[in-house]
Amino acid sequence: WIAWPCLGVAQVGLLVITHAGINAAALSSLAPSVWGYLAYMGLDVLSLFILAVLKGGMAGYEHLMALLLGVYLVTLTVLSIQNHRSQVAQVLSSLKLKDLSLRDMLTGLRNRRYLTEFMGPEAESVLRSWTPGSPIQQSLAIVMLDLDHFKRVNDAHGHQAGDAVLKQVAVILEETLRKQDLVIRWGGEEFLLVARGADRSYALMLAERIREKVVAHAFLLPDGTQLRKTCSLGYSLFPFSPEAPRLLTWEQVLGLADACLYRAKTAGRDRAVGAFPGGKAWEGDVPAQLDGVERDLGAAAQAGLIRLMGELS
Repeated sequence: WIAWPCLGVAQVGLLVITHAGINAAALSSLAPSVWGYLAYMGLDVLSLFILAVLKGGMAGYEHLMALLLGVYLVTLTVLSIQNHRSQVAQVLSSLKLKDLSLRDMLTGLRNRRYLTEFMGPEAESVLRSWTPGSPIQQSLAIVMLDLDHFKRVNDAHGHQAGDAVLKQVAVILEETLRKQDLVIRWGGEEFLLVARGADRSYALMLAERIREKVVAHAFLLPDGTQLRKTCSLGYSLFPFSPEAPRLLTWEQVLGLADACLYRAKTAGRDRAVGAFPGGKAWEGDVPAQLDGVERDLGAAAQAGLIRLMGELS
């Protein structure tokens, strides 16, 4: 309709055939990107330009070419916006799926898969704060928590009751920790807490506060029954030694906190046990020493390699 006043019948027919061929190619190929569709649109403009030249030059066709160029630019804008929105939607969908894969489906907490993604850069950031000249030294309090005699809940009241208890523990932990801290469902009835930017005394205070809150909480089961539960905790700090910040990796500190949790369980439960640096420096084969420390915390404390806290809670 636009070309009819400016071109002859044969030329309009040729334009229609060319345009139909271009669009047929576009539909059959389903160009995967915005640039593919714009290339087809560009061919439309080029075909009309060629037809105008064949008729005798550009005189009298300036308005037509300007109109088609305007259509082309508008198409470029619209397709670019649509492509951008589509890419944003894909990115958001991908992020949502990734976030779901990093969360525990029962409690909504982060899962242990998330820990490695979080702790790698976080540990490096903390270690940089311990370089000479840094104004503030930051630490991570790493706390392992295990509900005492949790199997009895499932055996006596069923797995739905056990799930209800775990969900309420998750709420207690999230309410106790700060927004910048991390709460992870480690597996089963175990939880892992990472308190960021903590000073060296915060781990002891945090572990004891959590223990007291769990003891004071009346767990409401689906059938209306109320239960009282206790928990055991093990904790330590990263960096472990202020004098040698890179002495232990965060994974090794986590293993040390887990050993403290085991000691709390064997010492009678309902207590928080923590490991801090002792008066004796770690020398030689540190991994071998750490293995011995984890096997027998009491002997390591007597040897001065560590200092145990909270055993008489």
